[in-house]
Amino acid sequence: MLFLSPQHVVVAQYELSLPEELPYQLVQNTLFFGQALAKGRQYQQRIDDLPLSLCVEPNNCYLKAALK
Repeated sequence: MLFLSPQHVVVAQYELSLPEELPYQLVQNTLFFGQALAKGRQYQQRIDDLPLSLCVEPNNCYLKAALK
């Protein structure tokens, strides 16, 4: 998952394992993840500053990848 600056430059990258882990919605800087919906739950992560790790579920987080 890539985060871009207003100038369309990649400023952060997170390498998720599965496409199902991608967020399905972004509302007011909050990402909504649906993988947990299969278990009857929804997970949200607020993104004000880019975090060191991006969590798609409470115990399923990915570290920010080094940019090349």
